[in-house]
Amino acid sequence: MAQHSYLSVTVLALLALLGLYAASLAFGVVGLPSGPVISGLWATTGLLVGSGAVLVLTRQQDRRGQRLLQQYGKELNFGRQAINAHTIVNVSERTGEIIEVNENFTRLFGYSADEVLGHELSFIYENGEEDPVFQEMMSCSLAGTGWTGEQRLRTKDGAAVYTQCTMMPLFDEDGQHSRNITLRTDVTASRRAEADHYLTVVLEELKDEVFIYDTAEHVITYMNAAARRRTGWEDGARGGRRIDEAISDIDPGVFAEHIAPLTNGRDPIVRLECRDDAHALEVATQRITAPGGKPLYVSVIRDITERRAVEKAKLDMVSTVSHELRAPLTSIKGSLRMLQSGALGTFEGRANTVIEIAARNSERLLLVLNDILDLDKIRAKQMDFTRESMTLGPLLQSAIDMNSGYGEEHGVRFRLDDPTSDARIMGNADRLMQVLTNLMSNAAKFSPQDGEVRVGLRDQGDVWQIFVRDSGPGIAESDRPRVFDTFAQLKPADGRPRSGTGLGLAICKSIVERHEGEIDFVSQIGHGTEFRVDLPKAAGPERNLTLERLAS
Repeated sequence: MAQHSYLSVTVLALLALLGLYAASLAFGVVGLPSGPVISGLWATTGLLVGSGAVLVLTRQQDRRGQRLLQQYGKELNFGRQAINAHTIVNVSERTGEIIEVNENFTRLFGYSADEVLGHELSFIYENGEEDPVFQEMMSCSLAGTGWTGEQRLRTKDGAAVYTQCTMMPLFDEDGQHSRNITLRTDVTASRRAEADHYLTVVLEELKDEVFIYDTAEHVITYMNAAARRRTGWEDGARGGRRIDEAISDIDPGVFAEHIAPLTNGRDPIVRLECRDDAHALEVATQRITAPGGKPLYVSVIRDITERRAVEKAKLDMVSTVSHELRAPLTSIKGSLRMLQSGALGTFEGRANTVIEIAARNSERLLLVLNDILDLDKIRAKQMDFTRESMTLGPLLQSAIDMNSGYGEEHGVRFRLDDPTSDARIMGNADRLMQVLTNLMSNAAKFSPQDGEVRVGLRDQGDVWQIFVRDSGPGIAESDRPRVFDTFAQLKPADGRPRSGTGLGLAICKSIVERHEGEIDFVSQIGHGTEFRVDLPKAAGPERNLTLERLAS
């Protein structure tokens, strides 16, 4: 084959040279014996031979060109396959309408090609046409320039994805900008890894204990350094332990009741106080959704031993002082009431006004002292909590009647939503009236003039829920951990101070817990707060969230 090729090339070369030489003779470039016939023969022979040689060479060049084009086409196809395999591609008009997308585009964003072709690209941006990144890209497109950067985008199901994006303008043969090609690389995994690493670093430095665990078996999947130190579990989440094992003195049933409101979606976050050896602990739990859609629980456990010791010392001191003040203050109040009644003579003008002010303030001081002593009794388990079967409807109506005068003083109306007639519980009416009075007086103080406070009942399965809802300034979420603390004086969202001892809600919490119930609230700044008291139904399943069960 090699010899054939070599000979063929040689013959072709000789024929070509002969043809060129004959053509030269024909046009008089070189000389030979002249004669019209000979010259014509030479010319004809040269042209024929030369033409044949050129034709052969041209065909060879065509075949070579075809081979080069085929090779170039293969390389282009290979490059296109490589780009499609690893890149998200879309081609769009300069005004943003999509002309073409590849499979990676439809796979990442969850749309079919038919759903996106002909539509503006803005639908994958978080804020649509108003998205600043989309607007910046469109400005570059209309100007015929490219754009490069990272983008946060949305898939069809609303999930966030991150892409590294490059948009390049394409020009037609006349140099006019006709369309854009956009190449993206999905960097979501790396961004999430960075975020997870950052979050882990932050959680590891927290003084509070953090546990993350699954919602089915409550098996711990993460615990931070503080949690590992207290439990002594150096292997952390690798031990396959359950969350209730992290607190030695808590019953699994109690913890199941603790997170029940999260399971049915009734509350966004729940709190529980318990003990672990010599430590008083507060457990705050909420339900989250992992990036992959898996539901998880997160519990933050805070050691409140020191805080409770400070509160106890403060309460002990105030209780001692209150006992000393109560007797003389009661005497002063009685004397002022005698003066008001006219038993010791009549007073006119300003003297009568001063007596009224003194009597009202002595009443207020006596109420403060009673609150302090009541809280002391509750915590010492010396207050009477004898419970009997009762219905909540009449109790709520009595609370409305008793507190209507207080509401009028603040320009607020109490409204009772139609109570359920069969809302029966085992409770102490006097103590629950104390809870309602505290909640309703707070609602009246924080509601605007001519406002309305709604009081009512809800059936929540195994519990009856009493609610008291105001239209006040609301409670900041950052204040939530302190709302039920003793002597808590929170700054109102509207900045207006209100009088109070900071004991009312602490008393409510203690009374509700002694009824094996729970108290919590939901609030929205500028729209008001709703306090909720959950009490077990008389015929419902037993709930074990008593103060005695929670404390060792």
